[in-house]
Amino acid sequence: MLNDQGLPDLSIAGVTSRDLSGDLAHKTGWLVSVTARNDGGAAAEVPLIIRSGTFSTTRRLLVPAYGQISDRVLVEAAPTQVLLNDGTTPEVRTSQHQRDLAPQQQH
Repeated sequence: MLNDQGLPDLSIAGVTSRDLSGDLAHKTGWLVSVTARNDGGAAAEVPLIIRSGTFSTTRRLLVPAYGQISDRVLVEAAPTQVLLNDGTTPEVRTSQHQRDLAPQQQH
């Protein structure tokens, strides 16, 4: 008998970023914190993509069923966009989540 728990229902619950530069000699980049939420009955391992200018950084996140997870990622330039799931993992509603970061959202 199959134990079908349904599909994940993911969303980006929060994004914050912070410039870590001390001075020109010690430029270290930006720290981006992303919280992913899953309101569905199935856990999902999905890509988390952070774009910053012409660069992008990809990580895999395992988001538990009926839970959330946060991850912190160091990127080289100011982040401009966060993507959760790239369409490869089916979900209840949509399989791509995008948050564009305006300059005032970067701390």
